[in-house]
Amino acid sequence: MRICIKDTVSTGDDCGAQLILIENDQIAKIYDPLYYACYHADAPELKTDVTAQADCDYAIESAAYTELEHSTVLGGIAPDYFGSWTMELTTHIGDELVTRVVRMILMEYVTGVLMLDLDPENLSREERENIMRRLIEADYDLKYAGVRHDDVSPRNVIISATTALSNPDLRLTLVDYGCSIV
Repeated sequence: MRICIKDTVSTGDDCGAQLILIENDQIAKIYDPLYYACYHADAPELKTDVTAQADCDYAIESAAYTELEHSTVLGGIAPDYFGSWTMELTTHIGDELVTRVVRMILMEYVTGVLMLDLDPENLSREERENIMRRLIEADYDLKYAGVRHDDVSPRNVIISATTALSNPDLRLTLVDYGCSIV
């Protein structure tokens, strides 16, 4: 498989899964252990098995998308899902070639604004109520489709910029299914 990178969305050391915008306006979510933090944030003296953590994150998220594949929520309250892959990457470390397993999910790039970036004081009561109504409906629809998100927070909600915030058909999309339960 070959992908063409257009831009970065969320990348870097200790970032965990890397989000990269690729051709066809898709997001490649790459679970490379190399970019996972090797120490617990709460207890720096404890080391993390980064390979196990990357595999766990991938397994949970891909299971959620696989469960949603036969529902009506993909492309709406959940991004469209285009599949997942496992690949081996070889890297030179000194004179030695080291191979590591890296997993990837391809999904729709959802345009809009993060709920986290909205200032509620700049929104009308009607807009705030509509956003909350759509969020509650999205959470319910996901559960009905067999997935409990378990990390519904403003950083994981994208609100479409193509319709008015008070529009009852406003697209509100939940992202990051890494804490979900299928």
